[in-house]
Amino acid sequence: MPNLVGISPNEALEKLRPHNLSLKLDQKEYSEIVREGDIISQYPFPGTRAKAGAAVKAILSKGPTLIQVPDLRGERYLNAGVKLRALDLQVGKTSYLYNDEVKKGHVITHDPLPQSGVPRKYAVNLLVSSGPPPRTFPMPDLVNSTLKEAQSLLAKLNLTIDQITEKEQPGAEKGIILAHSPPQGTPVSNETKISVVIASGLNIPP
Repeated sequence: MPNLVGISPNEALEKLRPHNLSLKLDQKEYSEIVREGDIISQYPFPGTRAKAGAAVKAILSKGPTLIQVPDLRGERYLNAGVKLRALDLQVGKTSYLYNDEVKKGHVITHDPLPQSGVPRKYAVNLLVSSGPPPRTFPMPDLVNSTLKEAQSLLAKLNLTIDQITEKEQPGAEKGIILAHSPPQGTPVSNETKISVVIASGLNIPP
């Protein structure tokens, strides 16, 4: 009796034909080792004797055991990872998107979708909310303001100065803002990085 384990039914028939044996597909079972559609086991067993014309019973693989993806929508990102690992699944690619309805740091949706069947160790991709999109407003004019005045004004708008550069400017009082980026009128949000150029106050003749 030839060994049919790990091969397809068509390949098995090619092996059985010279021995005047036929193949009977008995049932299907999950297997973590044998790929889907190939033979997991057979009877009579490999190496045993069989009568001419006998049918060899074979069990086919349904592939690895499938795990249902849980519904992670609305879950905190960290909790979603815990739930996946508890099922022997993994967190795949994580993307972020502004969303008015789902809280920041919570899962908007995922791929595969809930109740999808996947093999063990499968990586589930998550789309996570960054919260509502930031409110935008025109950049105020900071030129000729002191650094303290500018910081006070920006604080009311939930903005902060990210970078300060000094520049020699004849006649300009030390600490006065000469320029800033983004410039006045540019749409900004609380995520915008603001840089200013202030006068160094060195006494340089014009």
